[in-house]
Amino acid sequence: MKKLLIVLVLGWSMVSHAEFRTWQDRAGNTLEAEYIKLIGDKVWVRDRTGVAQKLTYSELSENGRLYVQLMNPPALSLKLKTNKFAHKPEGDGEWDKFTEQVQQTRTDKSSYTCSVDIKRDGRKHYEPSLHLHVYWISIKFSTPEEKRHSGLSYAIALRKQESKLFKLDAVERGKSWVWDTGSEDFIRKEWKLLTRRNEDGSLGEQYRIIRRTVLESDEYYGVLVVVVDERGEILAMDSDKPKLEKIHREIMSATEGQVLNVLDSHD
Repeated sequence: MKKLLIVLVLGWSMVSHAEFRTWQDRAGNTLEAEYIKLIGDKVWVRDRTGVAQKLTYSELSENGRLYVQLMNPPALSLKLKTNKFAHKPEGDGEWDKFTEQVQQTRTDKSSYTCSVDIKRDGRKHYEPSLHLHVYWISIKFSTPEEKRHSGLSYAIALRKQESKLFKLDAVERGKSWVWDTGSEDFIRKEWKLLTRRNEDGSLGEQYRIIRRTVLESDEYYGVLVVVVDERGEILAMDSDKPKLEKIHREIMSATEGQVLNVLDSHD
């Protein structure tokens, strides 16, 4: 590999956390070394004797080039936007002779969607796949038994996780890669609409009773969006609640429905 390698006489002072691997060029020559860094078209590596050498990126095998790309992930800018949709209440009405009112039981629910916009800095070639993870966080209301046990009426929980695999090289120059999640339904409440009947028999004033019955126990809290590479390294992150970014590791390791005690439910 004399044409491929330039051996440095001086030792390399930089610390590398990469593992030793077998590097191969297109001619079939091999070298066992750990990756140090990429400068231009030169890949600096260090063999087991501690000697630093440089390889030419364009002359490496496909696996070698992919490995160098993975060790040099692109800089990403990530932005999310959540939208809330309040559904029109639905229900059937009936005439109550005792109160002389039309009573209509209806159900409200709120749905949320999340739009994720990803842009890359520069046009450096990058083939490895990236993973986009969206974590929906909710306020979970306690049952009477849970409340007696914990003393808390509600807590923060991981409600749902969505993931998307994408290739960054699919992003066109000057454009961004956008993914719109499906809608996620949160708390539903039941209420009654009362309509008084006028003396002439026509329907008159309407009003709602104040007391509501919770039909679903999860209320929307926030969304955390994370982009990771094939190594599991985080490349970008965003949230509509900054406090979620502080506990992103706990969220990413949680299971759906798990209560996150690291976040105060009153935050």
